[in-house]
Formats: sequence, C-alpha cells, structure tokens
Amino acid sequence: MQERVTKGIITASYDDDGKHGPVKDKVMGQIQKEKEKGYKFLNHVFLRDTGAHRVTKFNFPLAGIPIIAYTMFNAARTSLERIAVVGDELTEGTVEAFSDYFQDDRFTYVNEGDSKNWTMSETFRRGKDAVKAEEGEVSLVLMGDLPFAWNLEHLLIDPDIADNDAVLDLNTRGRVGLFFPRYYHLRIKHRGHWFAKEPNLYLMDVEKILPIADMIYSGRKTNMNQGRRATFERLFVNDGRWLGTLKGMGPRYAAETAFNLAAGRRPLLKPDLAREVIENALGLRVKFKADNDDPGTLEDVDSLEDWAYLSEMLMHGEDTFYPYFTRLRKFSEDVMPTLREKFDFYDSSEEYMNSLFKEYGLPEPFVLTGVFKNPFRTPRVKRMIWGNILYHRKYNRKYSEDIRE
Repeated sequence: MQERVTKGIITASYDDDGKHGPVKDKVMGQIQKEKEKGYKFLNHVFLRDTGAHRVTKFNFPLAGIPIIAYTMFNAARTSLERIAVVGDELTEGTVEAFSDYFQDDRFTYVNEGDSKNWTMSETFRRGKDAVKAEEGEVSLVLMGDLPFAWNLEHLLIDPDIADNDAVLDLNTRGRVGLFFPRYYHLRIKHRGHWFAKEPNLYLMDVEKILPIADMIYSGRKTNMNQGRRATFERLFVNDGRWLGTLKGMGPRYAAETAFNLAAGRRPLLKPDLAREVIENALGLRVKFKADNDDPGTLEDVDSLEDWAYLSEMLMHGEDTFYPYFTRLRKFSEDVMPTLREKFDFYDSSEEYMNSLFKEYGLPEPFVLTGVFKNPFRTPRVKRMIWGNILYHRKYNRKYSEDIRE
C-alpha cells in the first residue's frame, strides 16, 4: 500500500492545434462563444501549430522568467525523488540551466517527440517512463503552465492515494476562485456545496489513466474541442457503458444529472456515487474532493489575458504574491543571458508577445523595450488584480511555515 508519492511529471507539451486550419480562427471562435454567453473576462487562448506558433506557452517569460521554471522550482521545494519534464527543445534548455544552477539532479528532460504524436497521453507516457512509475503507483502530475502552486509537499502524503487510482481535489470558486477569472461548470457536494472546475495538478496512477487521457483533455474546455457533454457520453454512455453508469448512479441521481445536462445547468457531483460510477464504467477508482484552498492551483496560463494579469500581479506583489519570486528573478538574471544567446526565441520574446497581441487586435504589452504595461486596464480588471494579490498574501501568511528553503 502506497503511503507517499515519490515521482513527479511536469507536462510542457500539448497538441498541434493547426491541423485543421489557422489557430487564429479557432481562438476567435472561442471568443465569439464567450461573448454570446456574456462572459465578463474573455480569453484569447494560447494555441500551437507547427508553423508560426510552434513554441509552447510553457517557455514564455512571465516577469522575465520562463513559466516552466516556476513549476520546476515549486516541484524542487518538495521531497520528490524523481521529476520528469516533457517538452520541446526550448524547454530542454531551461531544464538543463535550472538543474545546473540549483544543483538539483532529480530533474530529467524528456523530448516530446514528433509532432504527429503530440497528445496528452503520449506526454504522460513519456514522463511515466522517465521516472519509472509502474502500474499501481500514484505520481504527482503538474501542468507546466501552473506557476504559482508552490505548496505541494502535503499532497505527497495525501491519505487517499492508498486506495485510489486518481485523487482529484477540484478547484472551487468559494475556496480558490474569489477573484481570478475562471468559469465553473459543475457543482460538488463535499463538506459543503461548491461551484467547481477541474484541477490543474493530479495525483494519479498514470499507466491506468493513459487510455482515457486524450478524451478527458479534449473535453476540458466548454467552448473549444469536443466539449464536456460529448466527453461524458463517450466515457459513460457509448459502447454499452450506460448500463454500468446507470447502475452506479441509481435512478434518482441519473435522472437529476440528465435533467441538468439537458437544461444546460451545472451537474451536481456527488463524490461517493461518482467513484462507483467510474469504477463500474471504466474500472478506475477515482476520489473527488473539494479540500484545496491554494489559489495558485487555479491560475494556469491559458491565454494572453492570463499572462498579462499574472505579470501585473507579480510586478506589484512580488514575494508577497509568490514567495519564491526574488529567488527565481535572480536565477533569470544569471541564466537568461546565456539562454538568449542560445535560443532566438528568448532573444526576441518581447517582440513575439507583442506580435501575439497584435494578431488579435489587442494593445501590445511592451511599448518600450523591457517595460511591461498590462493592456487590460478596465476598472473590473484592476479590482480583480488587487483582490487576487491580497488573496495570495493571505494564503501565503497562513502557510508561511510550509515555505521551504
């Protein structure tokens, strides 16, 4: 019986979104859907294709520091024994520079492979093989665009890893999302009622999750890809799975869920019943809960807006917003000159970010060389930014004893 997680996987690779046309069309299609739904905060999402936008968002500098370096630093502050980082050649440069600078040999870079194989399942598989995680062993999986989830050590001794193939501690509006703009597509009943969305870090037996990883990843976003409803049907209804699903849910919960989905309402997730449903339909033991109170777990850098909001929060909050900012800024000052010489992207990253904003008709964030100015400065955005800075400060003070040197 596993008592502690010792292996970690950081994902810094994702699909080729340009296979079926310009990524700009896909991004603007999502924007249009968000406008139709009355979203207050729009998202020009970062997408990737093998032409103009091959470099992944994980490498984009955030306050002058590659996003992936934040995630690595957070993982480095834990007792994990092996950590794989799966990404492109630019990511490789950061991993090597990070490991050398901090003299941390636990990190292994893993190449993401050929563009034909850019899938979430392939990323998981490569990371799993690198850390030698076996079936039956739960690992910590971190999304590489999650810079501020610094408080990770307690996850490695989560008591639920002993009896489950995956532990999903959801992000809830009431506990982590009071300010940062995210939209919550379900409700969960767990020590209260909460509006919730999927987590951005996972405790899971990667080998067992591989067969459904791509399906789940494709259905994460409401306004893009196949959507959550189609994903639910593929996982729990199609190919005869409906019988096991119905048996696990029971007639009352099944009717309630079907009614909510048909009406476009947030379904209610009941963890015990959901565990039974998933085990019946998929043969997996999955624990859902809503204990997480870390605002950093919500703040993945999905869009131009996210990048700009978080850049300004770092600029104003510094170590009170993210407790390791000063240390990473020193790393950047010492290492980035070499990376700029080695990689053209880092030498022209400000121009690249400007070009992304310009492509969508948005104001450029670097009007003067090296000087960032948030293009989104409405009163609503200003209130959100300062509210979230104070929210992080409160969390960091609460868990100050957990800040590891």
